[in-house]
Amino acid sequence: MKQTTKALIGICIQIAVFLFAAGSHAAIPAQLRGNDYVTVDTVTPRTFLYPPICFSAEATTFDPDTYSTATVTADLNEMRSVGYNCVRSFLGSRWNEPGKVGSGQRLNPKLIENTVDFVQRARDRGFFVVFSFGFVPTSYYDQIDDVCDPASPIYDPTYSIQPITVPNDPSTTYTYAACPYAEGYNLLFVHKGVVRAQVQLVSDMLDAMSAIDATLVAQGAFAIEIMNEPYFDSECLPFSITDGTLTVTLDQARTYNMDVTDPANDRQLLADNMLRYWLNHTIPAIKARYPSVPVIVSTFTPYTTGRSLATGFCNPNGSGFTGVLNYPILPDKRQPMRATVINESAADIISVHGSPIPLGAPTYDMSHDMRSAEIDQLTTTTKRLIIGEFWVPRQWFPTIESAASNAVSFQMQSVAWGFSGWMFWNWKASDWSACDSDRSIHNMLSPLFRPDPSKNADVRIIHPVSASTWYYGLNAEIEWMSNIATAGNNFTFSLAFDGEQKIDLGSGQGYGGRGRKTVQLPVTHADVNAFRATSVTRPDLLAEVPLTLDAKTSASKWFLYR
Repeated sequence: MKQTTKALIGICIQIAVFLFAAGSHAAIPAQLRGNDYVTVDTVTPRTFLYPPICFSAEATTFDPDTYSTATVTADLNEMRSVGYNCVRSFLGSRWNEPGKVGSGQRLNPKLIENTVDFVQRARDRGFFVVFSFGFVPTSYYDQIDDVCDPASPIYDPTYSIQPITVPNDPSTTYTYAACPYAEGYNLLFVHKGVVRAQVQLVSDMLDAMSAIDATLVAQGAFAIEIMNEPYFDSECLPFSITDGTLTVTLDQARTYNMDVTDPANDRQLLADNMLRYWLNHTIPAIKARYPSVPVIVSTFTPYTTGRSLATGFCNPNGSGFTGVLNYPILPDKRQPMRATVINESAADIISVHGSPIPLGAPTYDMSHDMRSAEIDQLTTTTKRLIIGEFWVPRQWFPTIESAASNAVSFQMQSVAWGFSGWMFWNWKASDWSACDSDRSIHNMLSPLFRPDPSKNADVRIIHPVSASTWYYGLNAEIEWMSNIATAGNNFTFSLAFDGEQKIDLGSGQGYGGRGRKTVQLPVTHADVNAFRATSVTRPDLLAEVPLTLDAKTSASKWFLYR
């Protein structure tokens, strides 16, 4: 939930594997465990009118010029090797390059080909894919502006064509179909033309993918998320109105009390009804075209924006800001969508984004975080709950050890709140990424080493093999992984003892005494070989790295449980 990049990026993909046999979506994984898979680059500033914004950073993971099948294959294989079953990626906004408005090319064929290629590679490795859509591309603006055309079925005489100068692009003036009661980011959820174009974008993308490979839908290979982290902007219409009343026509006209000094104002009710309008005019329309494709709706916790409540619009200051200023992007004008309102919709899965950052307190309190998003009120929901993004910023977690342990703790605590899926932000090139340092985060969150997400296996990863580190503990389990290992070979390692001890390697082999002992065990499997070294007498067993293999084998990673 990075305001500077993720709020500006359009599409995300989430991958998963183990089957979930609930409802009609039998292919939805029972437990989502994985990473976000996002490459963000600085690009030529791109202008969007809906909402009016100009930005210069976007996801390029599936960019027609940079998409690499070799890199994708290697990364998916590495994730799968430690049991991950989901990967999440933002596709960005390059839907129609080099096509322009009116060119007849709404979607870039190469981008669609890359997307299908990714899904196929993921599916072939047992993954399940989810697409999350963002901004409507410029190639759909003709559909949006139809709201001002008397001949259009969505014509609304209260809308009007207006000039606008987009931020960061002052040299050019554009025109757009102005909504009388919403502006900026809030347009995405109530503008009749934008909502219709969003549905058309999703439908066109699914049609284009199915035209290349119809089995992707038939086999239930993916789900969709209409938008990544939707939110309302507390500084834009209609919420910039702080007194008097406002009449808004969504499905029907209603007058709202907007006075921030009145505790009984209707500001939060308006936000909730705007969200209901968006959900009710997108999800059913998409399901009518593709009824077998599950739909995910995401939000992020108000806690991460400095708020203590999801009902921030009814607070006296209009945004619910709590005054906590130790998070770099606070105060934050974003008001997340309420999970309790999403729960009313036809969505299949609610995806919540959060982080174990300690706002306004020495330590992180998940109960404060989850209650800010009203997750405690979803105890009887029939929808699946997942953590679509969670991250560990360096500002609070300066070492890889603290970052990894807090990521694990966040995942463990969230199980009790009803979550059954987790995607860590980010695989590469982020604040702390899964691939940083010795891949501690990547491995400590993986299903191979922590099959039960509610329990801590206390994993420490040693990578590369040449590292030299000492580890203490009563029990030590070393797992060796190598894709090129051959059964029948041997590998050796050293154990060092501080004092008189005896250890048992689980196969009747006992080692004891003072000093270093060399141990040799056979390779029994081509992928993972493990044993447990248990101190029989004292809890100060030392395992020393480097661990060495004989000449016939080559290790890629060593893992030490303690």
